[in-house]
Amino acid sequence: MKHPIVISLPHCSNQLPPEFKDRLALTDAEILDSADLGTKEIFGSLPAAFVMEAPWSRLLVDLNRGEQDQGERGVVAKKDYMGRTVFRDGVAPDKACLRSLLELYHRPFHARLEEALRRFPLKG
Repeated sequence: MKHPIVISLPHCSNQLPPEFKDRLALTDAEILDSADLGTKEIFGSLPAAFVMEAPWSRLLVDLNRGEQDQGERGVVAKKDYMGRTVFRDGVAPDKACLRSLLELYHRPFHARLEEALRRFPLKG
């Protein structure tokens, strides 16, 4: 039996598109540090009506951040949670790239999440 709840797992992945990964100053192990390991296995198996798993690392786009959050640890982080610089010198996303990342990754995730919440509204 599925319960009428929606679960969002915005940091469960460590995957990055190859063209984006090439910009990073982080090693594979450091990229893995940014994933919330185990959340997909624990929460993804719950009998929820809808489980939304992020397919990409929060280093691509942090789905828990608003589009306007442009800080060091914003929607596209310049520093990871350990304080390490995310991008190699000279290849950090510019404004056009940021707009593209939001359009390709952030907005579709939130649109699907909003649709799930409409289908399974809170009662109270």
